[in-house]
Amino acid sequence: MAKTIKNMSDLSKALEPKINKILDAVAEDVKAEIDTALNDYYDEYDPVYYTPRTDQLRNCCKISGIKQNGGKLNIEIYLDVDSLHYSTNGADPYKTVVAANAGLHGGWDVDNTSSGQVSWSAISSNSGEAYGAGTQIWEEPMRELFDNGKLIALFKKHAKAHGLNIK
Repeated sequence: MAKTIKNMSDLSKALEPKINKILDAVAEDVKAEIDTALNDYYDEYDPVYYTPRTDQLRNCCKISGIKQNGGKLNIEIYLDVDSLHYSTNGADPYKTVVAANAGLHGGWDVDNTSSGQVSWSAISSNSGEAYGAGTQIWEEPMRELFDNGKLIALFKKHAKAHGLNIK
């Protein structure tokens, strides 16, 4: 059944369900990019002799629900530091995420520079530069999504799949 759109409010109401579906689909694809980086990071290092894996960091990427703020719809994809509960003495979830984003493994103990680790003071204000040889769990997918235009391509693909052809 055709809808009659008389004003911008009617147009917004007609498009909102489609936009919500598009945002959900794009968010799932963005999360998949981050999850790939997290899996790559996990595959680079095996601490089997040191401590058993909990996979908490591997599973910490989350998607918020869609939130409306005024006339804008927002969805967040984020690394949930609060979901990390390490039992290792001295382990710090925030430091672990920041160190992992710097490409370091075993990041909760970043004071051992003689073993090649970078001091916490050097990476605590990390703006995305890599210190280790490992995968940067956030920066690498963000470069792929933003610098290489993949996010726009994902949005266009999902918009088209939901009947909105965006050029």
